Amino acid sequence: FIHGAFQQEKHAGSCMITVVRRGTSLEITVQNPLRGNSSTPTFGAEKGEGLGFKILRSVLKRSGGSIVTEEQAGNAMVTLTIPWEEME
Repeated sequence: FIHGAFQQEKHAGSCMITVVRRGTSLEITVQNPLRGNSSTPTFGAEKGEGLGFKILRSVLKRSGGSIVTEEQAGNAMVTLTIPWEEME
């Protein structure tokens, strides 16, 4: 647990998105980012693209964020970090 962090989970089909604030960045983890035709989902695949991947691609494009972890085994999971500044 990180003091001052906020965490929320949204379920989009079989996709689960977790957002955690860490200092000056947001850490976003997406489990099952792809669903559909692809039997072995890989981050960046067009075939079987799910809602989670579309969200990730949009966030990365707008924020200049970066992917920090990517797991392919079992339930695919992608974590990315984006810059975050306090709104006053």
